[in-house]
Amino acid sequence: MGSLHQFAFSFGGNIAQANGAGGGVPSPTGMPPATQPVLPAHSLAEAFEDGEPDLFRVLRWDYGLVETLYGRDAERQAILEWARSPTQAATVRLVTGEGGAGKTRLAATVARELRAEGWTAGFLPRSEAVLFDVDPPGLFLILDYPEEQPVRTHALLARLADWQDGPYPIRLLLLSRRSAQAWEREAEVMEGRFARQAVAVPDSLAQADALGLIKEAVGNFAQEAGCALPDLSTAADWLARSPENALPLFAAAAAVHAVLAPDDPFGLGGGDLLRDLARRERRRVHHASKAVGLGDAGLERLLALAVLADGLAPPAIRELVSAGAAQAPAGDVVDLLSGTSWWRDGRLAPLQPDRPAAAFVDLALFPKALPVGHDRLPDWLFPALRDGAATLGDRLSRIFYDLAALERTAHGSHPLDVCLAEMLRRDPTRAAAFEVTVKQRAPHWAAGFGAAVLSVLADQAANPEDRARLLGNLSVHLSDLGEREAALAATQEAVELHRALADLEPDAFTSHLARSLTNLGVDLSALGRREEALAATQEAVELRRALADAHPDVFTPDLARSLINLGGDLADLGLQEEALAVTQEATEHFRDLARDRPDAFTHNLAVSLNNLGKMLSDVGRHEAALAAIQEAVQLYRNLTDTHPDAFTHHLARSLNNLGNALSAVGQREEALSVTQEAVEFRRALARARPEAFSADLAASLNNLGIRLSGVGRSEEALAAAREAVELCRGLARTRPDVSTPDLVRSLTNLGNRLWGLGRRKEALAATEEAVRSLRPFFLRNSAAFASLMATVVGNYREVFNATGRSVDEDLLGPIVEILDADAPD
Repeated sequence: MGSLHQFAFSFGGNIAQANGAGGGVPSPTGMPPATQPVLPAHSLAEAFEDGEPDLFRVLRWDYGLVETLYGRDAERQAILEWARSPTQAATVRLVTGEGGAGKTRLAATVARELRAEGWTAGFLPRSEAVLFDVDPPGLFLILDYPEEQPVRTHALLARLADWQDGPYPIRLLLLSRRSAQAWEREAEVMEGRFARQAVAVPDSLAQADALGLIKEAVGNFAQEAGCALPDLSTAADWLARSPENALPLFAAAAAVHAVLAPDDPFGLGGGDLLRDLARRERRRVHHASKAVGLGDAGLERLLALAVLADGLAPPAIRELVSAGAAQAPAGDVVDLLSGTSWWRDGRLAPLQPDRPAAAFVDLALFPKALPVGHDRLPDWLFPALRDGAATLGDRLSRIFYDLAALERTAHGSHPLDVCLAEMLRRDPTRAAAFEVTVKQRAPHWAAGFGAAVLSVLADQAANPEDRARLLGNLSVHLSDLGEREAALAATQEAVELHRALADLEPDAFTSHLARSLTNLGVDLSALGRREEALAATQEAVELRRALADAHPDVFTPDLARSLINLGGDLADLGLQEEALAVTQEATEHFRDLARDRPDAFTHNLAVSLNNLGKMLSDVGRHEAALAAIQEAVQLYRNLTDTHPDAFTHHLARSLNNLGNALSAVGQREEALSVTQEAVEFRRALARARPEAFSADLAASLNNLGIRLSGVGRSEEALAAAREAVELCRGLARTRPDVSTPDLVRSLTNLGNRLWGLGRRKEALAATEEAVRSLRPFFLRNSAAFASLMATVVGNYREVFNATGRSVDEDLLGPIVEILDADAPD
């Protein structure tokens, strides 16, 4: 064995690299005694208290419900090969995937293998400073939820950036729900030693592996619980119902449920399964709550708030009890809680795994008797969330995603979103505590809270510069929520403020005005106000052209991006030749930029080529359009080869466009092939991140239906159209303002596919549903939906007339009146 070394890490201050044995003595730099990374291992028996299972601990990876790592050998080997690579420099890799995919279990399995080889390996402890004794071959660290620990993650990456030729190799593995693309900015400090693609992206298991997991989990849990083995004959059918069921967490949860409910072992799926297990755990928590004197609901409320807060420290617990979140016990509440299994590392720890924990939050804070929460819940949220505000955005996004997966409500926001906004409404001064939460664009699922915070902060802003900045950020959050009119109002005021500031200090604020005008053009275009959108974008282009003339290295990229927007606005108004000209200019700029800095601008070049292809197609230059889109596809294939997580969705979009271009030149079989490839990519993306990619999948499925119909494969075309409609229905339930137009387009395509098969009654129903679905949106904002409504109504009339049936004049009357009034003379 080689000589012993040490590795020190701290959030702040300078730290020295010491050689020699640590021996458990504090270092001269004030570091704690040397220790090992954390690699917990418990027996399944430890998840039982007085014969009752703690179901959350049962489902955690470190309690031995399942010892075998099923279906992850390729991912395990990829991580091991990276860890064992010969470089002594510190390198970083990412494992990404949705909750329940088994990221933590995979990483822990690798760490155990490396420990057996002599590595110092495991999870980075939560402490602010660590000192590790490191034996050769090296140090393997795992950081879970890095996006929810930004300060800590940034400090660790900065520390490793300097480790380019140390006495031993360091490997850092990040476990995240974020894609590799989302980590690009943080990765820059590593100067190429943080790979731009994930080393593993675990998702659903193959059925044989998932069945193996269920059988092993059933056997181990039944034995420990003293229960009979349930009938597993329906397990394979249950797994086949949904890819989600074959995620390791869901398969393990199904196994536990099968033992606890043998009369209906595989009757539940998805959210119902998690809710059932959370409901069982809630009953156990009730008994514990009474035992420590917190009343019937006190402990469950504190545990639910701990999930939202990533744990509750003693001061927050005492404040919450004083505020009535729990009955005040006879003794000190912290002393009482510290004796329970929920107390770890000096705090009330968050429940894990994540997705069952979200189900517990839903049941504990929003029970049937209080579906919108206790009246005092908004006031309990503030002391719970205040101290963890810096990491709240990513955490809320994760929790809201998991809550949405429970399908608790038919549509709209979870009531937690309403309670968070009410927390600020009751006391607007609270928003200041969460300014750190919204410094960057909030992840999609946390956009509601981000918008609430920014709205209050903007109202409180003391000067125009701050208010304009906050309003600009607010408009982006509102757009993410589908609140287009409110987003426009915020952007319009930001433009006015930046215009006044630019009049006074043009050198300082002209670029800010151009950015606000660019956003204004986007917001106006989204509402169908195309002439106004064009005017705003044209002004932004003029400003950025002047800035680029004066400082080309700084502002040419911004000019090129605005030119792309301008091309889109011109095309929307039918000014195809003008649109083509500015898109060609944007493409030329990005071609020059990509030649000098390919890493920075190849992606932008591919975007502009995609747009250029559309513009060329619009003016009938289909061969040139095909060439442009083929070039874009090739660029994205090259980018995806090296950075698949960052660019796969862009490649899928280009393939979707390439299918259209090939179809336009009569290459039907080739068009079908690339459209099928686009669907495959988008299906995988939507499985991993449904909130981001389901709409794209639906769009490609619609195109696939058209392509299949074009080559005579009518039944397959119908299946693709039906799947697109079902996806759009789900999206329209949660975000109706944004997704209803996509549902309408999908229904129209479905009607066409049904009509082609002679299924006229079903075709009539789909076509009429398209009109009825779009009608309220059109009547509220005819300008935004006039083009789509005209197409839908024309299709509706054609179908009904062809069958000899009368159209519903009550349905069409107000629509036609508006369309006729807006029609050009």
